[in-house]
This record gives sequence, structure tokens and C-alpha cells, in this order.
Amino acid sequence: MRAFMKVAAIGLFGLAAACGGGDGINEPVSIAGTYNLETIDGQSPPVVVFDEPGFKAEILSGNFILAGDKTFTTNVVFRITEDSQVSTESESFGGTYAVSGSTVTFAYSDGDSESATLVGNTLTFTDGSSTAVFRK
Repeated sequence: MRAFMKVAAIGLFGLAAACGGGDGINEPVSIAGTYNLETIDGQSPPVVVFDEPGFKAEILSGNFILAGDKTFTTNVVFRITEDSQVSTESESFGGTYAVSGSTVTFAYSDGDSESATLVGNTLTFTDGSSTAVFRK
């Protein structure tokens, strides 16, 4: 869950999509749209993603915006507490995506990539130890 780890370590997320259905003539269902962060490991935001003495990062909100031209942008807003100073910051990442069945592979503009699954309007990213769920 490369994107998820980007934002978690001051960059987080991932996303996915699928095809099928459409008008019944083998036309893919559009996956384009905005998918908002619903949970990380079953917890609704805010979610602590990093916490050590003197520094804590929490995800407040996030989304993936998938365009019909196979490009995407992911945005995350997080709260940083450094010593006693609290600030709200945001990060954005973009790139292109490819769909194969219920798997969507995201290629970030910085060269990283990751995959997610789409079931209905729910995108799920799993990296073995964490799961992030986004809903359209």
C-alpha cells in the first residue's frame, strides 16, 4: 500500500477500480469519481498513523479522484503535533491508473505504484498490515 504509506509517513493512501456491466453490451462501468476515505484499519478518521515522543501525525480526511481519462489525484489532510505545536497540512499525489478485472493499478508520477480492489463503490487497499477503505 505504497500511497497509504506515503501519507502515513507524511504521505498516505491507495486506490482501486473495476470494470463490467455498463449498458449490457460489454461496456465498462465508469469508475470515475471521488472516493472518500472511510476507514483505516476499521477506524474512522481522525486516525493516528505515526506517534512517538514529540511527534504525532493523524489523518483527518482523504480522497481519490479518478478521471475518465485514466488519471488520478489523491489528497490527504492530516494534523501534525510536534512538541506542543499543532498544524494542519495537506499532501497531493497524482498519476495514471489501469484496470484489470476488479484490480486497479496506480502508477504515481514519482515512479511508485500500487494496486487496490474495487467492489461496488468501495475501494480497498491492503498492504499486509493495514487496510484503507474509500467509498464513492
